[in-house]
Amino acid sequence: MRVLLWLGITAFYLFSVLLHVEVGGFINDLFGSFSRRTYNNIVTSIVLIALFVLSIALYRSSRSKTVPTAIWLIVGYAIISIVLSFTVLFVIHIEAIHFLQYAILSFLLRKVQPSYMAAAILATLLGAYDELYQYLVLDTRANYYDFNDIFLDTTGTGLGLLGHWFCQEPAEKGDKRKWWQRLDSVLLVITLLLLFIMILMGEFTVNPKYDDPALFTLFKFSPEGFWHYPLGPYTRFHILRPIPGILLIVSSVFIYGFLDKVPIER
Repeated sequence: MRVLLWLGITAFYLFSVLLHVEVGGFINDLFGSFSRRTYNNIVTSIVLIALFVLSIALYRSSRSKTVPTAIWLIVGYAIISIVLSFTVLFVIHIEAIHFLQYAILSFLLRKVQPSYMAAAILATLLGAYDELYQYLVLDTRANYYDFNDIFLDTTGTGLGLLGHWFCQEPAEKGDKRKWWQRLDSVLLVITLLLLFIMILMGEFTVNPKYDDPALFTLFKFSPEGFWHYPLGPYTRFHILRPIPGILLIVSSVFIYGFLDKVPIER
């Protein structure tokens, strides 16, 4: 069963990453006859209905167990993150699909990772590599590495882990492995080590170096000011810069990882 779960997780992740353009094209064709505002309103309505159905399911589940205040605080943080995303970070509301993708991914990862922190770290790293693939390989016309999308992925991760907490049974085993035996820790160390080596070699920079271009630059062209305005109406959104983006994402991982500290009691 564990092997099948890993195969399913791998297939789902690769499908989400590699078919990004095709799925985006299908959605654009589906809603192509609507204005951007109508398109946003339709997506927002779908998300609100889904959250309402989810809240009913979680409420029914909570009636069969004791739900500590800490859990409701984490739920509140997830809701605030969703509202923040809709009002400040979205270019267009179909980006809410990040929530669905990473809620499913993190829920499945928690099945094969014996701690919420491990699942949160691994899902967030996979989201970061998803954005790296889009930034370097796909022709997305993005001039910067998108910390906005990683935060959306982390918010979806939190929703999936919260869903797992409400569904799981009491006395589930904790993570007894050493850190070097865990995939999330190994992937995190490798990622940080590669970044450190690239920084020492001058191959990783935040802003573009036109005289001596680096192999990887977070901003191909640095956006001007606090807000960025692409062509077209209704597209005002905030760009998360590297430092605040990393702080927000890492804080979210620790908040959702705190689910490990909340026991399940009937």
